[in-house]
Amino acid sequence: MTGIVTWSDLLTVFLHSDEDLLVAVLEAIAAVDNSPSCTIWASVNDGVVLVQGWAQLLSQVMAVGALVRRVPGIVRRGGVRQGRRARRAHQG
Repeated sequence: MTGIVTWSDLLTVFLHSDEDLLVAVLEAIAAVDNSPSCTIWASVNDGVVLVQGWAQLLSQVMAVGALVRRVPGIVRRGGVRQGRRARRAHQG
């Protein structure tokens, strides 16, 4: 058999619906933070997963990132961005 194989042919194995991706990502998040007031959440739009939230420990952020990267259908990932809220002392 002779033919041409494209990247899109190879990547179709990894395609999942937004709903399937969201369920899998939320399960990964729950493995790290399953508290009723979970501060890490996710959304999926057109196959792009966005994980947001806060964590008290950097290790929690890294654990969520590691588990989300293992979700079937995640083929590329961006970096983790960390933000800090600065508290300003009230000066009167």
